[in-house]
Amino acid sequence: MLEIPFNPSISADQKFQVLIPEQMVITLRLLWNGRASAWFVTVSSDSGELGQFRLVERFPILREHKALSPIKGDIIVLPLSEGQGKPLSEYSALGDSWGMFWISPEELAEWEAANALG
Repeated sequence: MLEIPFNPSISADQKFQVLIPEQMVITLRLLWNGRASAWFVTVSSDSGELGQFRLVERFPILREHKALSPIKGDIIVLPLSEGQGKPLSEYSALGDSWGMFWISPEELAEWEAANALG
């Protein structure tokens, strides 16, 4: 599991690259939608592009599009602490109370088995 650094104070529309060690470089575009009170992400690599997906708590965002996914593994949003954090529907929660993580194909299989989806 690799934490993807993100700082919402930079902009409500950010595009940046992340190096997945020994795998590839992926490009993420995160966009805040004020009407939906949610972050949306577009994921791309040299293999293609998928998006826009709403970031949701504790569920791999590319799971339903595994066959089309341009990356190996998936991206998941998890709490950074089990304490009193902000809800994900707050603009500043991502990167503060919630973190975005890349999970490997093996970790994704473990998540699916633990949640009876494998």
